[in-house]
Amino acid sequence: MTDETTADKTTGYVWTFPCTLPIKVMGPARDSLKPLTKKIITKHVPEFTGNNIRSSPSKTGKYISLTADVVFQNKQQVDDLFAELSHHQQNGDDISFVI
Repeated sequence: MTDETTADKTTGYVWTFPCTLPIKVMGPARDSLKPLTKKIITKHVPEFTGNNIRSSPSKTGKYISLTADVVFQNKQQVDDLFAELSHHQQNGDDISFVI
């Protein structure tokens, strides 16, 4: 596999692929958040196993943050994943924030 570079037309940032990015998802502390997050990531990055999803509860235990290190092969994967995660956030699903 060869490295690919892509310049972001909006920011000018140059991406080099493959690259690993931490994806952070936050939401109410429900059992459904982790499987939903894994399902969405795997849809866009089929190689993702979900074995490296780390979780951290809020001080009150009401919310949880999940962090997954995802290896992207191209910019389209990054864009599509964030678009779908943001869609779930806007629809009031289990996802409250995406970083």
